Amino acid sequence: MADPLSGRQLQEAVAVRPSEMVDVIVMFGMKIVGESPLLGVSKDAPYEFDPNFNLQDPWAQRRFEALCTTMQDQKDLQIGSTRCWLLGFRDYWIAKGKDWPMRPTEDLDKEVFWYANNVQTDGLLTTTFFWFVDQKVKATYAMMFLNVPKTISSDRAMEIMGKWDEYIQTFNGKVETAIKGVWHASKLWVRAEAEKVILDSTLVTLGISLGCVFLGIVLFTFSIHLAFLVMLVVMSIIICLLFFMTVIMAWPIGAIEVLSLIVFVGFAVDYCLHVAHKYHSCHINAVIDMRDEEDKNPISSESPARGSPKRPSLFSRHSLMSTSSEEERRRRPSIVVDDIVSKSTTGGSAKKKVDSALLMANRPEERFTRTKYALERMGGAVVGSSFTTVGCAAFLIPCQLAIFVKIGSVVMAVTIYAILYTVLALPALLMLCGPCSQDMRGIIHWFKAALIPASSSEVERKLHKREEERHEDPNAPRRYVLHMPTRAMGAVGHGFPAVRSRIIATG
Repeated sequence: MADPLSGRQLQEAVAVRPSEMVDVIVMFGMKIVGESPLLGVSKDAPYEFDPNFNLQDPWAQRRFEALCTTMQDQKDLQIGSTRCWLLGFRDYWIAKGKDWPMRPTEDLDKEVFWYANNVQTDGLLTTTFFWFVDQKVKATYAMMFLNVPKTISSDRAMEIMGKWDEYIQTFNGKVETAIKGVWHASKLWVRAEAEKVILDSTLVTLGISLGCVFLGIVLFTFSIHLAFLVMLVVMSIIICLLFFMTVIMAWPIGAIEVLSLIVFVGFAVDYCLHVAHKYHSCHINAVIDMRDEEDKNPISSESPARGSPKRPSLFSRHSLMSTSSEEERRRRPSIVVDDIVSKSTTGGSAKKKVDSALLMANRPEERFTRTKYALERMGGAVVGSSFTTVGCAAFLIPCQLAIFVKIGSVVMAVTIYAILYTVLALPALLMLCGPCSQDMRGIIHWFKAALIPASSSEVERKLHKREEERHEDPNAPRRYVLHMPTRAMGAVGHGFPAVRSRIIATG
């Protein structure tokens, strides 16, 4: 005996209200000859009467009756109840003392026409189930009610529709010509197929749209690396927009939602493209090694000037951390970028080699500088543009028509998501793995290092050579450094480091 408290038993015990049941019609005597367009009205008739249909045939009556009585026994079809006029007509005919099925000597069309106009079927006029031409039965249908709600998912609906297709196909393969060609139809099938077609076409169209966006970014920036990063951001914005429509607003997927996902890709890519293009198009005019600046100004960089207050001998942990970060910053090069190439920095080849070596050794600093420059130049413009777009779309929210409310909400949502990703996510990606000006050079050096093993890379050798040239310069000033303790090592207590004064003399 099954557990009455199990989830399976509870699910089967839940009945669907009659108003929420799905209705399916089983059509006899009519065949499909055309198609219904998605938009507009078809110029050709989609249906026509089947000339082979003949309900006067006793075997056609038997097959029709068997279909109405046995389909409900098929559990896969999920049939809860049936509405078949033939069963009522059978009882009416037998009550008259006649044989069933009707013999060919009887005028079935005349009897059915009278029955349809004088007797109701489940509270409905029986004429609802017929197409008469000159009081002759040309086509008819029976109605089945499924024990599933109208809000069933499209996947489940497609599964049930597949079972119906199998059953009807088997039925048509066994019956006589007089009743062959039965087919079924339901609004649930239409909705499920429409959702499937919309989903498939949306994915295909969205893929084509994103592909065009990727190609446009590549042609605009000449960087596949940068186009890939922008595409990641755009796809994230589209996913957030889909989340906004289906989860936050709880809208069912329809034509407006599908068009929004496709059309508003342009809104999603607009702001990102401006910042990414500025990141990639700016020129590096100078790369200044901060160690050279310290060597040129030793007094100002290493010791306080005369008359300035002395550095305290006791340091807190915060001051030690600040000093460490300041020293780290001094070891990084200073990169100067601009929209145009400065003529003063395009001089000799030696300078270019030094810049290339420093850039390759300090790629994170180049990414940070480019990202900062792009946000400084384009950040205000894109943020201002987003405010104007959101402000204009806000006037659509109070509209009475639902389509305008949806469009306004979608425009505001995609703009907000786009500007947030442009000023937060995209700069983070650019600083983490954005393209640099020495990418191709770095790839070439990587291949050289992989093919020709060496003790040190080309960049390290260049930097080492540069350091040797700088120290071997005969005109460079000589420096003598003397570190003198300001207090005894034993006098230093817990948490107070020893302090030394650095005295530099040049000559």
